[in-house]
Parts: sequence; structure tokens; C-alpha cells
Amino acid sequence: MNSADQIAERILEQTELMVARAKAGDLEGFRSLQASRDKLVKSLEESSLDVTDPERVRDLLLQTKEINSALADALSAEQQSLLDEKSTLKRNQRAQAAYKANS
Repeated sequence: MNSADQIAERILEQTELMVARAKAGDLEGFRSLQASRDKLVKSLEESSLDVTDPERVRDLLLQTKEINSALADALSAEQQSLLDEKSTLKRNQRAQAAYKANS
């Protein structure tokens, strides 16, 4: 059986790996790690586990939360950037189609 300490460490490690995958553009690897991390979080929430060092578990989970928040912000910004780019492409396509129609 894993202790809460070990699970918290693994959650932090997987969150850090998710950041690396996101930066590398590896969406499949990101999603795989996210699913694995979500299972660990669920086990931490639902199981009665031994806690060797409650302060360490708390610190690990706070670090994870901070990283996760930064990751969510970065992904949201990237999503907005992609939506803006898509909008620009569509506008250019409409302009090109209008130009061809009037030529």
C-alpha cells in the first residue's frame, strides 16, 4: 500500500511531466499523464492512507496546485491564440473568395 506521502510525490512528479509534455506539444502524452494523475488524486481523496509527514504532503499538494494553475493559464492562453489565428485565417479566406468573385 502506498502512503499519502508517496502518492503526493507521484502527483507532483506527474504534474511536472504534464508541463513538459504540454511545452513539447505532446498532447497524447499529456492526456495519458493527466488520466494517470487523476487516478492518483482520486485514490488520495477516497482512501484511508498512512501519512508519515502531513506538512510534506501539504507542501507537495500546494506545489502541485500552483503548477497546475500555471499550466491551466498557459493552456488557456494558447487556446485563445489558436482561436485568434483561426479567425484570421477565416477572414483571409473570405477576403480571397470575395476578391476572386469580383475579378
